[in-house]
Amino acid sequence: IDLLTASDLPYTELLMNHSYGSDWRTLFDLVCCKARKPGFFSFAAYRRPFFRDGAVAHELTSGGTYMEGHWTKVDRWIRHNSERSGRIAYIGDSFKSDIIPTKVTTSWDIFAVVLEGKQLLSCDKSRTEAPGWGSFFGDSDEPSMYGGRLFELADLTLTDVEELTLIEVGQELPSNNTGNAFTFTPF
Repeated sequence: IDLLTASDLPYTELLMNHSYGSDWRTLFDLVCCKARKPGFFSFAAYRRPFFRDGAVAHELTSGGTYMEGHWTKVDRWIRHNSERSGRIAYIGDSFKSDIIPTKVTTSWDIFAVVLEGKQLLSCDKSRTEAPGWGSFFGDSDEPSMYGGRLFELADLTLTDVEELTLIEVGQELPSNNTGNAFTFTPF
């Protein structure tokens, strides 16, 4: 499991220390901070090196903490260091910085976390509808332009990160964009 965040290292450490304790880094194989998304997913890999301790990091190592970089190096590292072959799931909550660039440039499965979906699914329209405009996401019969694009690009849409704990290895999941089920088989 890798952590990829646009946040700078001091802010990441503050949040992770508070949330998971001072040994939070042991939860991750790689930590990539200040990724500068969506640029992390750009097509110019040679212009986006990883940095470690202020110097260019030519190789990624397990347990390492890096700044900036490019998705292709992370992809190669995961595929080289995984115990078995499988697909890579990317979990993101930003349409602009996570969902669109990941879909355009990678072959990763995209899990979109749409926190607003809880209000939409709870039928509390007062929290998701604007007077005269309706819901930002549309409804189950007719999604809005944004909602339709989200479901087209993301393989799976979650209303909360905790939903991931409910997915069992080997479980078939319905894909947003193909209508076909895919099996959850992490590395």
